[in-house]
Amino acid sequence: MTELGVAESQEVPVVHFADGIPGFPHIHDWALVRLDELGSVFDLYALDGSGTRFVAVPSFSFFPDYAPEIGDDIAEQLDLTDETDALVLLIVTVGADLPSSTANLAAPVIVNSTKRKGAQVVLEDATLSLRAPLTSSAVG
Repeated sequence: MTELGVAESQEVPVVHFADGIPGFPHIHDWALVRLDELGSVFDLYALDGSGTRFVAVPSFSFFPDYAPEIGDDIAEQLDLTDETDALVLLIVTVGADLPSSTANLAAPVIVNSTKRKGAQVVLEDATLSLRAPLTSSAVG
Protein backbone atom coordinates (compact mmCIF):
# COMPACT_ATOMS: atom_id res chain seq x y z
CA MET A 1 0.00 0.00 0.00
CA THR A 2 2.82 2.42 0.68
CA GLU A 3 3.85 2.10 -2.95
CA LEU A 4 0.82 4.08 -4.11
CA GLY A 5 1.67 7.08 -1.95
CA VAL A 6 5.13 7.64 -3.43
CA ALA A 7 6.01 10.58 -1.19
CA GLU A 8 9.71 10.00 -1.73
CA SER A 9 9.48 9.19 -5.43
CA GLN A 10 8.99 11.53 -8.36
CA GLU A 11 6.96 8.85 -10.15
CA VAL A 12 3.23 9.50 -10.43
CA PRO A 13 1.46 6.21 -9.70
CA VAL A 14 -1.05 5.32 -12.41
CA VAL A 15 -3.95 3.04 -11.61
CA HIS A 16 -5.73 1.31 -14.50
CA PHE A 17 -9.51 0.94 -14.29
CA ALA A 18 -10.49 -1.60 -16.97
CA ASP A 19 -14.16 -0.53 -16.81
CA GLY A 20 -13.52 3.11 -15.96
CA ILE A 21 -15.36 4.62 -13.01
CA PRO A 22 -19.18 4.86 -12.92
CA GLY A 23 -20.08 8.01 -14.82
CA PHE A 24 -16.65 7.98 -16.51
CA PRO A 25 -16.47 4.59 -18.29
CA HIS A 26 -14.23 5.96 -21.04
CA ILE A 27 -11.45 7.05 -18.63
CA HIS A 28 -9.25 4.09 -17.79
CA ASP A 29 -6.02 5.57 -16.40
CA TRP A 30 -6.01 7.65 -13.25
CA ALA A 31 -3.13 9.08 -11.21
CA LEU A 32 -3.24 8.55 -7.47
CA VAL A 33 -1.21 11.10 -5.56
CA ARG A 34 -0.87 11.51 -1.83
CA LEU A 35 -1.87 15.03 -0.75
CA ASP A 36 -0.50 14.86 2.77
CA GLU A 37 2.45 13.25 4.51
CA LEU A 38 0.24 10.84 6.47
CA GLY A 39 -1.37 9.37 3.37
CA SER A 40 -4.82 10.22 4.70
CA VAL A 41 -5.90 12.21 1.62
CA PHE A 42 -5.35 11.40 -2.05
CA ASP A 43 -6.03 13.11 -5.35
CA LEU A 44 -7.40 10.70 -7.95
CA TYR A 45 -7.29 12.41 -11.31
CA ALA A 46 -7.97 11.35 -14.86
CA LEU A 47 -5.03 11.21 -17.24
CA ASP A 48 -7.15 11.89 -20.33
CA GLY A 49 -6.72 15.67 -20.10
CA SER A 50 -10.34 16.28 -19.07
CA GLY A 51 -9.47 17.72 -15.67
CA THR A 52 -11.72 15.17 -13.95
CA ARG A 53 -10.56 14.53 -10.39
CA PHE A 54 -11.73 13.25 -7.06
CA VAL A 55 -10.55 13.59 -3.50
CA ALA A 56 -10.29 10.16 -1.87
CA VAL A 57 -9.37 8.90 1.57
CA PRO A 58 -8.26 5.44 2.70
CA SER A 59 -11.22 3.89 4.48
CA PHE A 60 -9.14 2.89 7.53
CA SER A 61 -8.22 6.53 8.22
CA PHE A 62 -11.79 7.62 8.90
CA PHE A 63 -13.82 4.40 9.18
CA PRO A 64 -11.59 1.76 10.81
CA ASP A 65 -14.43 -0.77 11.10
CA TYR A 66 -15.49 -0.44 7.46
CA ALA A 67 -14.83 -3.74 5.69
CA PRO A 68 -16.61 -4.00 2.33
CA GLU A 69 -16.88 -7.38 0.68
CA ILE A 70 -16.29 -7.63 -3.04
CA GLY A 71 -17.23 -10.44 -5.36
CA ASP A 72 -14.81 -12.96 -6.75
CA ASP A 73 -15.25 -11.39 -10.19
CA ILE A 74 -13.90 -8.05 -8.96
CA ALA A 75 -11.04 -9.72 -7.09
CA GLU A 76 -10.16 -11.60 -10.27
CA GLN A 77 -10.39 -8.44 -12.40
CA LEU A 78 -7.96 -6.72 -10.02
CA ASP A 79 -5.70 -9.78 -9.68
CA LEU A 80 -6.23 -9.61 -5.91
CA THR A 81 -5.00 -12.81 -4.35
CA ASP A 82 -3.85 -11.27 -1.05
CA GLU A 83 -6.18 -8.93 0.81
CA THR A 84 -3.19 -6.98 2.12
CA ASP A 85 -2.66 -5.71 -1.44
CA ALA A 86 -6.10 -4.08 -1.42
CA LEU A 87 -6.24 -0.36 -0.78
CA VAL A 88 -9.82 0.71 -0.07
CA LEU A 89 -10.45 4.34 -0.95
CA LEU A 90 -13.59 6.38 -0.40
CA ILE A 91 -14.59 9.22 -2.69
CA VAL A 92 -15.10 12.42 -0.69
CA THR A 93 -17.53 15.26 -1.21
CA VAL A 94 -15.48 18.15 0.11
CA GLY A 95 -17.28 20.62 2.36
CA ALA A 96 -16.17 23.94 3.79
CA ASP A 97 -14.30 22.10 6.54
CA LEU A 98 -13.63 18.52 7.66
CA PRO A 99 -16.87 18.06 9.64
CA SER A 100 -18.96 19.10 6.63
CA SER A 101 -17.10 16.76 4.25
CA THR A 102 -18.56 13.32 3.55
CA ALA A 103 -17.44 9.98 2.14
CA ASN A 104 -19.28 7.53 -0.09
CA LEU A 105 -19.35 4.19 1.76
CA ALA A 106 -21.69 2.59 -0.78
CA ALA A 107 -19.21 2.67 -3.68
CA PRO A 108 -15.59 2.26 -2.56
CA VAL A 109 -12.66 2.35 -4.93
CA ILE A 110 -10.62 -0.83 -4.57
CA VAL A 111 -7.00 -0.68 -5.76
CA ASN A 112 -4.59 -3.57 -6.04
CA SER A 113 -1.57 -1.66 -4.77
CA THR A 114 0.97 -4.01 -6.31
CA LYS A 115 -0.64 -4.46 -9.75
CA ARG A 116 -2.03 -0.90 -9.85
CA LYS A 117 -5.43 -2.04 -11.02
CA GLY A 118 -8.58 -0.40 -9.71
CA ALA A 119 -12.34 -0.59 -9.73
CA GLN A 120 -15.10 1.38 -8.12
CA VAL A 121 -17.51 -1.15 -6.68
CA VAL A 122 -21.17 -0.31 -6.06
CA LEU A 123 -22.08 -2.41 -3.03
CA GLU A 124 -25.51 -3.97 -2.60
CA ASP A 125 -25.78 -3.05 1.11
CA ALA A 126 -28.55 -0.43 1.29
CA THR A 127 -27.50 0.56 4.82
CA LEU A 128 -24.23 2.08 3.61
CA SER A 129 -24.27 5.85 3.39
CA LEU A 130 -23.50 7.85 0.27
CA ARG A 131 -22.61 10.79 2.53
CA ALA A 132 -21.02 9.55 5.75
CA PRO A 133 -19.58 12.49 7.70
CA LEU A 134 -15.82 12.66 8.15
CA THR A 135 -14.61 13.64 11.58
CA SER A 136 -11.21 14.78 12.74
CA SER A 137 -11.38 12.30 15.63
CA ALA A 138 -11.34 9.50 13.06
CA VAL A 139 -7.85 10.44 11.86
CA GLY A 140 -5.04 8.84 13.89
